[in-house]
Amino acid sequence: KRKGTHISFWSAEDFRGFVEMIAVKNGVNTGKANAIQTFTDKDSSEEFIYRFDISMGSINSTGEPYLHIRKIPKEKKTVKDLIAMQMLDGRLAEYLCRRRKEGYLIICGKNGSGKTYLLNALLDEIPDEESVLVVQENEELFSSRHPDMMFQHIEVRYGLKELVINGLLTDIDHMIIGEIKGEEALYFISAALSGCTGMTTIHSADAAGALDKLADYCKWASDYSREEIFKMLSCVKTLVFVKDFQIKEIVENHGENRLELVYDKVKGVNQL
Repeated sequence: KRKGTHISFWSAEDFRGFVEMIAVKNGVNTGKANAIQTFTDKDSSEEFIYRFDISMGSINSTGEPYLHIRKIPKEKKTVKDLIAMQMLDGRLAEYLCRRRKEGYLIICGKNGSGKTYLLNALLDEIPDEESVLVVQENEELFSSRHPDMMFQHIEVRYGLKELVINGLLTDIDHMIIGEIKGEEALYFISAALSGCTGMTTIHSADAAGALDKLADYCKWASDYSREEIFKMLSCVKTLVFVKDFQIKEIVENHGENRLELVYDKVKGVNQL
């Protein structure tokens, strides 16, 4: 829910100084060659991880910077917490844990819908004896209890694609990507074809659309036909659509883009 605040700045110059101070404090260069920056601050608060997205005035039509701050609680929400918050119920939670074992599970929705909260909670449902690699753009996914879970984030020369490719050289059972937005999709799928299972999030308007989005991303990074890509995407077994912090829709993929709607909160469909 969007609400106004009483926060304001003395002047445009005061606001620019605030944005620049945040960037400098986090070791980030916001010159013209680096006018878009995203990064996390895990140290300033005992309660929250802060994710910052900055775009500087050199690319904004107003000539002033834009600053987005997202707070991620350091005390992460568990599946039980999300059930209490009515994101899902116990039966849905059991279903997701079972489907995660059967193949790739994709959580989709718009910004701020609750995708990351759900993925973060499901991380801690992975058994201790199974090895996990988590790669992400910003450090939002974490676990304080799993004994064999590695976490990596992007750097200047190492994007999600490079981290996923390197992950294929390691002994892991699960590949997790915080959010797929490009060619890393192809290498995420390659991990499945090498025997891993995994989870990720993706922006999509509904559950079925997430598979098309993945196919598009794979196509950008390869000369595979869409038919070949959809054959590879048979490793994606479950597509979960989240909206307004609730699971609204679940689709199962039976291979080659044969989709079955098994849950729709609005339409009253529940085949779980």
